[in-house]
Amino acid sequence: MIPPVLEIGAEVTGYAVGDEVFGAVDVARLGGASAQYAVLDVWTHKPHGMTWAEAGAAGTGIETATRALDLLDVRENTTLLVDGAAGGVGSIVVQLAVARGVRVLGTARPDSHEFLRELGVEPVDYGRGLPARVRAVTAAPVDRALDVAGAGSLGELIELAGTPDSVVTLADFGASAYGVRLSMGRLGGEPDGVHGLTSATALADQGRFHVPVREIYPAHQAAQAHETAAQPPRRGKIVLDMTRTSSVASTELY
Repeated sequence: MIPPVLEIGAEVTGYAVGDEVFGAVDVARLGGASAQYAVLDVWTHKPHGMTWAEAGAAGTGIETATRALDLLDVRENTTLLVDGAAGGVGSIVVQLAVARGVRVLGTARPDSHEFLRELGVEPVDYGRGLPARVRAVTAAPVDRALDVAGAGSLGELIELAGTPDSVVTLADFGASAYGVRLSMGRLGGEPDGVHGLTSATALADQGRFHVPVREIYPAHQAAQAHETAAQPPRRGKIVLDMTRTSSVASTELY
């Protein structure tokens, strides 16, 4: 069993002993964590219907997705193209975008298209030649584009979105050559997306958001978990379940 909040500090408000919470460590300082115990940098109440595997995999993904959508100024009635929409971060991005009232097009392998449809996304085949395939799906312009995959698509994303300013990448470190912003969060001195945890929790309680978990591994199979995460189909999250050997929540890998 995952322990709830056991003690409350003198200056903590909004939480009580017995509450269940989830969040993330200081990623800018630590890079992440898979540990028996971890000090959270940000946290919020865990949605009642969210499993601990989902909650453990949610924190950094929600922050990253919210930060990227904010950087792109994604708003209601815009069209967003997400390259790499089915993966651990992409599957969170698209749900939060749909909740903003956005039309979302998402690239993925054909065997992940139905998965994307279930998330409210219009799927497009992944890979080179993207502009033609997107235009076959919609005659409407693409307002914003987000690169989650880092697979060398920035030139095509700019062609679709119109300008480099309308594109953000989370994974292509050659972005500056295209004039595209590479979002690195606090590491890059950007505003973070931690406020997204509260809004994602509200969406989850409404049944409008969940964290897709592809597979769960016990802690002693961490190497195998990383191997699985590197193999297709990259769909949702791979989770290490620390509760198999201790009393702490799951942590995300990807």
